[in-house]
Amino acid sequence: SFRHLSEAMAAAEDGDRILLLRGIHNGCSQSVTVDKRVLISGEGDLGDATIDFRGNSPVLRIVRSAMLHNLFVDMSGFCSAVNVEGPAGLQPVIDHCKIVCSGDDALNVSGKAAPIVQDTVLKGEKRCGIRCWDGACPTLVNCRIEGCGQQGLKSFDGAAARARRCFVKGCGAEGAVAMGRSSLTLEDCTFSGNKGPGVDVSSRASARMESCTVESNVGGVWGWNQARIEMSRCCIRGGRSFSMLMDEDASIECESTQIDGCVQATDHAWKGLFCPSNCLTNSDVNGDLPPPAPPFVYTPSP
Repeated sequence: SFRHLSEAMAAAEDGDRILLLRGIHNGCSQSVTVDKRVLISGEGDLGDATIDFRGNSPVLRIVRSAMLHNLFVDMSGFCSAVNVEGPAGLQPVIDHCKIVCSGDDALNVSGKAAPIVQDTVLKGEKRCGIRCWDGACPTLVNCRIEGCGQQGLKSFDGAAARARRCFVKGCGAEGAVAMGRSSLTLEDCTFSGNKGPGVDVSSRASARMESCTVESNVGGVWGWNQARIEMSRCCIRGGRSFSMLMDEDASIECESTQIDGCVQATDHAWKGLFCPSNCLTNSDVNGDLPPPAPPFVYTPSP
């Protein structure tokens, strides 16, 4: 046995399993680089083995195709809790975990890493649940992203994020955002209770949505600049703002979709909405943009 995860990681070899016993593991605030093909798992049920980390460096830096299973990572600090970074072919797995960060993102993915995150809860209390950039290609399956201070899922640069059967709810800004040249593929996902639009796409980014539900947010699906959006078999409700907002040169192709609420779109974008299989219904809510955030926000300590 070892006193800290860092010691176990240093002694491990490819193919080994590192088991965290029930209890609270603080690791003396030592950031651990996962640079071997190992399985790191927690004993008992989720939450029985907890990494309670306090510091300003990531709890885990994953640079090899390792696997995390049944871990609760509770990060207090001003840095992302878990970082995944590496070249093409790097495909670590995060399964049945809960990752919470008090001051930054829960999970960062960069380089050309393509992690698979499944049955996992992500919560970045001040920033994002998952943020990906460069050429990262994360895949999320059956995940919950909730209670984030900013966006639930954010992709930019040339990242290509995929989410399937995920719930994004209760975030302080948008549910999912694509910027730059990035792309989102959303299948059977639900976005609700966010304080911005459910899905927001801008610049030259793109989003493909299939069998998704967007409701009870401050806005539905919004496209800006030269964004491209494809939707099929979705249900879009704008909540307190526009269900669909397509600005400037943004384009959309939509079929077999129900859109309930106010729609604001250019003539070019309207052509993509006029499909016989779509159902557009009126709402009693007048479309309006979310109010701007004040320059200074006081958040009292609990």
